[in-house]
Amino acid sequence: MASIEAYYGQPAITVRANATAAEAGRLMTERRVGAVVVVDESGAPVVSPREHPARCSELMKRTGARHLLVRDGKRLAGVVSMRDVIRALLDEREAEVRHLTGYITGIGG
Repeated sequence: MASIEAYYGQPAITVRANATAAEAGRLMTERRVGAVVVVDESGAPVVSPREHPARCSELMKRTGARHLLVRDGKRLAGVVSMRDVIRALLDEREAEVRHLTGYITGIGG
């Protein structure tokens, strides 16, 4: 069973909810990232690194989220985007097509 673990990048960089935009910008520049996660008690959607991409897609659709926090136990492991989820789902479908093609033709698989 596929998981989302291979599709998100480096561990998430976080700032507290009371940080200024300048502080967040400075951190983004220092860490060379395009976004930071603002940590508060908002109840943002969270998934496990072992979550199946289809479940991530369903959660995004239901909540309207474009990003999901990935938490491994108590550690914030990363952020998975809608693009990451789509890529994971497409990779899974391509593997299924290769397998079925091999089965039907008797070649590879």
